[in-house]
Amino acid sequence: MAMQKRFKVGFGDVFPNGAFFKGSVEPVLDFNVEKRPDGTRPQQVDPETGTSSCGP
Repeated sequence: MAMQKRFKVGFGDVFPNGAFFKGSVEPVLDFNVEKRPDGTRPQQVDPETGTSSCGP
């Protein structure tokens, strides 16, 4: 059964031996809004937490 909402999980529960990034992390651009006057796009914001989204 799929979960309809997010639930909190501790970092140590998911990654008991730690974790690391390999490569770069880039912002997820929001293509549902218009470009800024300088031609860039704003970063996508998570609707539940209000924080910026990042992706691989």
